[in-house]
Amino acid sequence: MQQTSQIISRITTLWAATECGLGGFFHAMQSPFTGLIVGGLSVVYISLIAHFTVLGNPQLSFLPRFRKVSQTIFASVLFVLAIKAAVSPHSPIGAYFAVGLQALIGIVIYSLVRSHQISTLIVALLSMLSSALQKVLVMVVLFGKSLFDSIDLFFVETAQRLDVFVSDSFSLSESAAIVFLAIYAFGGLLIGYFASRIPSSIKHQSEELARLIQSHEEDTQPKPSIKKKAWFPWLIVLMISLSILVQFILNSKEAAVWQLARTLAVLIIWFLLFRPFVRLVLSKLKSSGKEKYQSEIATFQNELPQILSYSKYAWHVSKTMTGLRIYNWFLLFLFQGINTSNK
Repeated sequence: MQQTSQIISRITTLWAATECGLGGFFHAMQSPFTGLIVGGLSVVYISLIAHFTVLGNPQLSFLPRFRKVSQTIFASVLFVLAIKAAVSPHSPIGAYFAVGLQALIGIVIYSLVRSHQISTLIVALLSMLSSALQKVLVMVVLFGKSLFDSIDLFFVETAQRLDVFVSDSFSLSESAAIVFLAIYAFGGLLIGYFASRIPSSIKHQSEELARLIQSHEEDTQPKPSIKKKAWFPWLIVLMISLSILVQFILNSKEAAVWQLARTLAVLIIWFLLFRPFVRLVLSKLKSSGKEKYQSEIATFQNELPQILSYSKYAWHVSKTMTGLRIYNWFLLFLFQGINTSNK
């Protein structure tokens, strides 16, 4: 029991480190596929936490299973959010919402579905779809439906002038949204398939993992970091400019002015009212919970160097692989180290 708790603690620490490090980087870059990468790793961590929570008791009835799974995942996600608020206070509010929603999905599905493989596939699919829908809804709220209707009309008229047959009912924006959701759904299935196989892969390939680890030495050469600038603010400016231009060309000057006023109103409400309010609430919670999470923060600080050492060594060993197998074996090496190493 103590060993299982230690493994869950290390996985939670790795989850928090990923959210603060990798999550902070991708959110700064504002990549449209942040949810697929960072959210996908969160699904892997949640699935492993659920696996070790019910390890040895796979046939638990619903209530005992729900109690164990909800307590463990809820404690882990609170730990992750507390560390994220302390280490990465400038992370977007949507990132906190996404992590919390993934944990909630995990609690419900892992409590209802006993099969780890099936439940992980469902959790991954729902998590990725919710992440994609969140991004689509933000675009609709920010720019309004009228802009997308104008883009659809512009596309149909341009295609007809080029003698390309396009139905009048065809919607380019809806098609793009469907493709975006499909990419996330497909990614969710791949992530779920991979995450569901990690426990059995470590169990069946433990000897091979140990042999490969023993045959390599840790590379301690530091790599120079490359700073990258966030391009999302410029993308927002470009899209606002294009939306006004499209409205001016296809509709009227009044429509363009209305589009500008609407977009500015949404941005003002978000950045000057809603966002500062939520950050104030998070800051109050962070201050009031300092003593409560003092031991968790100390645990994070104590375990982080060891987790980073696992990660560095796992990456060094997995580089002997080729293609996508590099990332597959990296995670296997990493979780093998977390699972077997003693403090």
